[in-house]
Amino acid sequence: SNTGLVATSLSIIMGFWILFNSIIQLANSLEFKKLGFSFWAYELISGIIGIVLSLIILANPSLGALTIAVVIGTYMVLFGIAEIYEYSLYRKIQK
Repeated sequence: SNTGLVATSLSIIMGFWILFNSIIQLANSLEFKKLGFSFWAYELISGIIGIVLSLIILANPSLGALTIAVVIGTYMVLFGIAEIYEYSLYRKIQK
């Protein structure tokens, strides 16, 4: 089997997934701003970081599995932190 082709294909798929998810985050941040939520800026920053990381992946899909893993891992950690923080703020609003 051709592992290079698989690694490149996986990189492209993950790059597009991160890109689409980040675009949704940007749209959500604008909606949060309209609704007056104070945490809209964190969602905006997370979306921008995600778009930058996805463009890095899509521009260089053959960088290698390790580099892609680091970029994707970084994105997932940042996304997770943003989601946990957003959830905690949402819970405070609901009380």
